Amino acid sequence: MPECVDADDGLTKLKNVVVAKAREMTLFLSHHSVTSATCYDSFMALLYATFYVTSPQGRISGFMDLKVYQGQELLSKGYTKSTMFKTSESYDYQAIIASSECMELLKVYLDKVRPVAVNNRVVSSSSNPSNDPLFLMYTGVQDDRVGRLVSLLIQWE
Repeated sequence: MPECVDADDGLTKLKNVVVAKAREMTLFLSHHSVTSATCYDSFMALLYATFYVTSPQGRISGFMDLKVYQGQELLSKGYTKSTMFKTSESYDYQAIIASSECMELLKVYLDKVRPVAVNNRVVSSSSNPSNDPLFLMYTGVQDDRVGRLVSLLIQWE
């Protein structure tokens, strides 16, 4: 009989790799800045992966649609609610949960990484920046690549 891979063991290994990389990235960005789209995308892949391997999350659409004020809620409360997902009519909201590892990386994102994207914008932000999309691409537009970036990160490992 073929030997089965224990899914829990695989997830634990992936989580350990992602958390270690998140700590390295946090340390690196405490002394350096994001200076290229490649570096920015690497950070975003790691941020998204950290959310998905350290905390239970729902549909990606609810996660991708978060606003800046909800990022602040994640930092202060450890969770926020999203109403933008496929089954929202049935379930009202989807909880987005931030582990301590997520919060560390999210703080770096809000303080050091996201401002780079905001400065790259061609179009100015809304009149109420707290309602702007939380997750941006390097160009300053809303990021819709969560699944692709997480997949790339996992393939790199």
